[in-house]
Amino acid sequence: MPVDPEKALGKSGEKPAKPQDEAAVVQAAERLNKTAEAFSTQLRFSVHRATNEIMVKVVDSKSGEIIREIPPEKILDAVARMQETLGLLLDAKV
Repeated sequence: MPVDPEKALGKSGEKPAKPQDEAAVVQAAERLNKTAEAFSTQLRFSVHRATNEIMVKVVDSKSGEIIREIPPEKILDAVARMQETLGLLLDAKV
């Protein structure tokens, strides 16, 4: 079924609002983790604490090696640092 871009992004092109209930996001990630166990490669879903973004790690079941991170944790760490720096700059001017 095709996705309507206006419904996905909103009429103004904004991203949809983030879920306010962190517990619901964590619970959904746990359900997805259990579902992914059926494949030879595992998908590990988690929530990046600093940004509250969902991360997916593709892991080799046999070796436990992380094959790919989506989005990369380093990128989310950098985003969190930028948000913190921006917050400090804005707080200093007010």
